[in-house]
This record gives sequence, structure tokens and C-alpha cells, in this order.
Amino acid sequence: MGPLTAIVPRARIVRLSGKDYRIGEARLSDLADLQSYLDARWPDPAEGLRQQPEGMTLEQWEAALQDAYDVAEAGPPCWGTLRGAIELASVEGAVEMLRVALRHHHPELTAADVVALVTGTEDRPAMTGEEYAELRRAFFRRDPTEEIEGLLGFVHPQQGTPIGWPQAICEVAEAYHFELRYIYTLTLSEFAALRTGGKPKVSGIPLVDGLTPEKAIEQQKKNFYGPEWQSNPKGGE
Repeated sequence: MGPLTAIVPRARIVRLSGKDYRIGEARLSDLADLQSYLDARWPDPAEGLRQQPEGMTLEQWEAALQDAYDVAEAGPPCWGTLRGAIELASVEGAVEMLRVALRHHHPELTAADVVALVTGTEDRPAMTGEEYAELRRAFFRRDPTEEIEGLLGFVHPQQGTPIGWPQAICEVAEAYHFELRYIYTLTLSEFAALRTGGKPKVSGIPLVDGLTPEKAIEQQKKNFYGPEWQSNPKGGE
């Protein structure tokens, strides 16, 4: 049986720059705000190319449009991707992350207060990288099992084609007859519970055809120690 807090969210206490703060779990509306921040930092791929620029030949314009098309198709950096993580790891990104994460339980904090947490002041040190990581874990409720599997080098097999947020949200709306505006208020854990019907997640990695448990362990150790790792018949490594 999973913890009740998966569908009855409660805030967690995180210490930042010598002071405790209450951090609630991220809601879909919070992710939309973070995505809006990332969208605003993404240059318009078609900027300056909507008309053939003066001095550019038709062939050059078409080549530039093709490059712009590739950029547009890739889209802006998204929350949960490496590109998005890089943007949110900057000073400006950290300020935005803290603003969104703290606003629900600490409306008394001003914009200047949030900036001071990230950059520090004469009277108070800036939050550390470890504190920022702890805030992110509390805000996004990272599953410890998945986190440790990642540290151990577990590679999960691909399970179908990933779907986007719009499709996932619309599927929940259709299945439960919820209005979209209500779904935006759900936490990540609540939304995940609706998607799975509340069933607990099965941990571990399923064995693919032809892979024994022993070979799976061997492969996992190579993922962790590196491809040159080999088992020692005497039991050492």
C-alpha cells in the first residue's frame, strides 16, 4: 500500500540559507509557469525570415528557413528535459524556481526576498547547491526508487511512444469527466494516481527476452562501473 500523501498532499520542510521553508508539491499549473519562463527564453526561429531578407538569394533564404524549421520542430526547452534543466540551473532560473515553489506557502516573500535567497546578502548567505537540490526533490516529489536506480545505472526499456502533456491531460479529463481548469490544480502525485487508477508502481526492471537475472545484474554493473567492468570468478571486482 502506497503512502496516503500521494493523493493527500502535504508540505515538506526544506532549509534554505539557514531558515526553514514549507514546500508543497508542484501542481500542473506550477509546471505551466515554469514552462512559460522557458518559452520566453526561446528565440523565435522565424525571426527576420518571414520575408526574404534584403541581400539574401532565394536559395539562401530557403536554406535559412530549413534551419529555422529544424529549430522550430525541436521546440523550446521543456521542464523535465536536459535543456530545461540547464536553463533552470542558471541564477535567473533558480530565482524563478524558488518563486514558483515558495509562493503557495510563503506569500509573504517579496521578489527581492526570493532573489536574496539565491544570491545572498551581507547578512545572510546564499542557498547552497545541496539546498537547491533538496528544494527540487521536495517540490517535484522525486521517487527515491527511481533516483537510486538512476544512480546505479539502471536503464529502463522503452515502453511505447511517449505522449505529451496535452494528450495526457485530455485523457484524464475524458476518463473522469473533469474540467480542464480543475486538472490544472492537481499535484503531480494526484495526476499520476489518476493516470494509473491509484495502482502502485512496480519497481525494478523487467527482463527482456533472452536475458537472465544473472546477465541483467552483469549489465547493470557495467552501466554503473563502466563498459570495461568484468566479473571476477573469485568474487572480487
